[in-house]
Amino acid sequence: MTEAASQGSTQTVAVIDAYDDPTAESDLAAYRSEYGLSPCTTANGCFRKVDQNGGANYPAAPAGSNWATEIALDLDAVSAICPNCHILLVEADDPAYGNLALAADLAATLGATQISNSYLGGEWVGDRLLDQYYTHAGVAVTAVGGTSLTVAPSSARAWIETARSGAGSGCSAYEPKPASQTDTGCAMRTVADVAADADPASGAAVYSTVDGGWVVLGGTSLASPLVAAYDALVMSSQGSAAASPSFPHTHPGSYYHIASGSTGSCVPGYLCNAGSGFDGPTGVGSPHGAELRPPALLTGTASAVTGTSATLSGQVSPRGADTHYHFDYGTSTAYGASTASVDAGSGSSLLSGSASLTRLTGNTTYHFRIVATNAYGTRYGLDNVLSTGPSQPRPTNTVAPLVSGGSVVGHTLAVAPGSWTGSPDSFGYQWWHCMPVSGGCVPSKVGTNSTTYLLTSADIGGQVYARPSRRTTRAAVRPGP
Repeated sequence: MTEAASQGSTQTVAVIDAYDDPTAESDLAAYRSEYGLSPCTTANGCFRKVDQNGGANYPAAPAGSNWATEIALDLDAVSAICPNCHILLVEADDPAYGNLALAADLAATLGATQISNSYLGGEWVGDRLLDQYYTHAGVAVTAVGGTSLTVAPSSARAWIETARSGAGSGCSAYEPKPASQTDTGCAMRTVADVAADADPASGAAVYSTVDGGWVVLGGTSLASPLVAAYDALVMSSQGSAAASPSFPHTHPGSYYHIASGSTGSCVPGYLCNAGSGFDGPTGVGSPHGAELRPPALLTGTASAVTGTSATLSGQVSPRGADTHYHFDYGTSTAYGASTASVDAGSGSSLLSGSASLTRLTGNTTYHFRIVATNAYGTRYGLDNVLSTGPSQPRPTNTVAPLVSGGSVVGHTLAVAPGSWTGSPDSFGYQWWHCMPVSGGCVPSKVGTNSTTYLLTSADIGGQVYARPSRRTTRAAVRPGP
C-alpha cells in the first residue's frame, strides 16, 4: 500500500515475545535497508526494546528456542505494512501465559497503540483471569485468523485468497461474545474477527541472524503483526474510532471477503468454513487498505451540449471513506468555476456522478475536470474540453401576450404568452400590482409562476400586469370597484 508512506508516524506497534533476541535491532536494520525503508533505531527514537518490567534485563533464551525467529518476523512484518510506525519490542521472561500477559500490559502503559501477540497454546479457563492485562482504552482486542495466497495474474487482485487449514478457528468456551459480533451460531466469542496471510508458502521474507540470514516465514505469527500494523495505519488516518473492536465489522469495505477454504469440520459450519458473510476462519476478511486511500476517479465526459448548457459526467470510487466530488470548469485550464459538491458516500464501488452547466457562452471552448476529496486526499481528473454550439438568438415577441378575464374583484385573470421567434420551450410567469397614487409596481406573491391571478380588494384602483418569462411586453387590466 503506497499510502503507508504518509501514515503511521503517530502510532506505536508493540510486539510481545519471549526471551531475548540480541540481534533484533541489527536484523531490523538489515531488513529495512534491503527494502529502502528509513532507519528505525534506538538512536532515532523509532525502535525500543525492554524486558517485561520495562528495563534492560533481557531474558536469555534457552537452547533450542525459536523465539528469536519469531521476533525477527514480528519486527519485519510491522515494518513492511507501516514503515513510519514506532516499534516497541517487549521481551517476556518466558513463554508462560502470565508473563506474556504482563508484557502486553506493560506495552500499553508505555504508550503502544497496537499490540501484537501470537503464540501456540490451547484455550483454558484461566485465560479469563488474564483478560485484565489485555484490556486497555484505545487498544482493540482483535482475533486474527490465517489465509493462504495463490498467485493469479489474471484476477483483479493478482492473488486468490482462501482460509488456511492450519490457522484454527471456532467458538470460545470461556470468552464472552463482544457486541461487535452478531453471528448466532456461537454464544461466546467467535474466532476470528479478521484474517491475513499465514501460509509459509506465501509468507514474508525476513532477515534473521539466528536463521542464517534471509528466510521466508508464515503462520499466524505473520498474520498478527500484519493486522496490527494495518490497524496502526487506519488509526493514524481515521483517529480513535479505528481503535474500536467493532471497526472491522462496521467497515467491511476495508476488507476483502474470503469465501472459500476451511480449518476443519464443525457445526455450525461457518465456524470452520469460509463462506458468505462473517465466518470463523477469516472473520470479515483480510485488510486491503480502502480506508487509507484517497478516492479513485475516471476521466469525465460531456453530453447534451448546446449553445448555453452541457451535462458533465464522471466516475468516482470513495474507496471506503466518505467522499465528495464536483467538477471544475472554465475557458482555460485555470478553470475558475465549480459545480456544487456532491456526497458520493463511503463505499468501494465505482459510482457515476454528473452535473449540469448553464449560462455558457456560445461558440466557446470550455475546459473541465472531475475532482474528488476524502479524508486522505484530493484527486483531480484529467483535463477535458467541450465546445458549445451557436448561441440562441434572444426571443422576440411577434404576437403580444394577452390577459383575459373580468376586471372585477373576485374574478380570475388568465394570461397567454403570445407568439415569439426563437420561442423557449416553456415560460415562467410573474404578476405585478401597480398603484397610480404611489406610482410604483411590486411583484405579487399571489399567482407567482402561474398563468392565472385572482383579483382582490387590494387591487382596486390599480393595475395588474402579467409577465410571461423575463423578456416579454407587458399586458395590463384595470379592476373595477
